This record gives sequence, C-alpha cells and structure tokens, in this order.
Amino acid sequence: MFFGNINISSKKFNGININSYNISMPDKYKMEKFDDKIIYESLIYNNSNNYKKVAETIKKDGIKISNLVGNNGIIAKQEFKIN
Repeated sequence: MFFGNINISSKKFNGININSYNISMPDKYKMEKFDDKIIYESLIYNNSNNYKKVAETIKKDGIKISNLVGNNGIIAKQEFKIN
C-alpha cells in the first residue's frame, strides 16, 4: 500500500491549484502552539455543508485571507479574481 504524496500534473488543466492558504483572525480564536487555520476550520466545520453559512460566518468573525498557496508557493493576487 502507498501512503506518500502524489503529484498529478495534467497538461489539460490551465488553472491554479490551491493547496493551502494563510489567514489572519481575531485573537479570541487563537490558541497558542496551534495553526490558526486549523483551529478556525474546526470551529466552522458544522456549517461546512452550507457554503452560504460558512461565508457569512467568515465575514461575521472578521477572518481575512492573507494569501493562497499553490504548488510553487504563494499565488500572486494578479493570478486570480475574487467576486
């Protein structure tokens, strides 16, 4: 059985693969020695089946996405557009 990472490079895909992200969030959600995004993801997990609720919660809580991380590091803001 294989348990390693698999890197799939498709020549048909011209988009951006987002592997991770970095956020800034209010101190009330932070826990020492824990990754902010993991803590926050666990807090909003109950709403994860409803995109609108997740988006509303993120806005209400004042979460700011600092950057998106792709296969080659941080993705430049010019490479994507958020509506």
